[in-house]
Amino acid sequence: MDKIKVPDMKIEDLSSFIEKSFNDLKEDPEVYNQIKALNVTNKIVKDNIAAFLELQEDIHYCAKCPGVAKCAKERPHFQLRLSYDGKFLERSYAPCEKILKKWEQDIQYPLSDFPEEWRNGFFDNLDKAAERMEVIMAADKVIQGTSKRWLFLSGNPRTGKSYLAATIANELVRAKKGPICFLNTPTRVKELMDMSFEQKEVFRKTLDLYINVPVLVLDDFGNEYKSDYVRDTIIFPILSERSKQEKITLFTSDFTFEEIGKMYGGNDNARIRANQLKRLLQAMCLAPIELKGLSIY
Repeated sequence: MDKIKVPDMKIEDLSSFIEKSFNDLKEDPEVYNQIKALNVTNKIVKDNIAAFLELQEDIHYCAKCPGVAKCAKERPHFQLRLSYDGKFLERSYAPCEKILKKWEQDIQYPLSDFPEEWRNGFFDNLDKAAERMEVIMAADKVIQGTSKRWLFLSGNPRTGKSYLAATIANELVRAKKGPICFLNTPTRVKELMDMSFEQKEVFRKTLDLYINVPVLVLDDFGNEYKSDYVRDTIIFPILSERSKQEKITLFTSDFTFEEIGKMYGGNDNARIRANQLKRLLQAMCLAPIELKGLSIY
């Protein structure tokens, strides 16, 4: 937001400028309501016209908010406040409602591997296609606490699985079920693998976070790098412990349980462990809900 520039002018011109600006403020209902709430005289307003013009500019900018990420104010995300104690008019700045909401969401999302704008997605924003309604009804049971089963959304790429999972996560935040780790599984598994060799203590703490966070979303599950090490050191320990604690867990995947079991199975010993992973998914998840041909949003 550009600073207010008052041109050099003569005294009589300045007086005219102040009078015109004062009248403009009176014609601006939102600004003038704030002026009246301060219980200040017209003289106080005119003597501090620059402050009130700055307030007007601030109010108008925020009314057309471009979004938290694009805020271009001199003090991004903060709104001007004026106060009057009977002697002095003082400026102060307070966080706007949108940044407060974002901060609250940030606390609820230690990790969120999805676009920022998806945080505004809720069930009432969704079209009510039959497949989505099936997901919403299943998720609602988890949100209400009447089901402890995991949710597994399957289907081809670009059928809206990730966005739908983010929407469920937002509803869980709204229901105070968080915090939530929403993970892009391939990226976070690679990260954990690197940690396990190079930063063992960080690896242990991160694994503990994924095990114990109230809600875990494993997005794009099945597309991570697969090996016996990944299965037995990362994937199975996380899921096994979460099943014991009955923690809310969601998956999106391009694959079925059977396909995931096969991909994690190699030799006979590996197939035994892969079948163990497959059986855990089958036992803890509701029947996979396959999304076919839905739009992304």
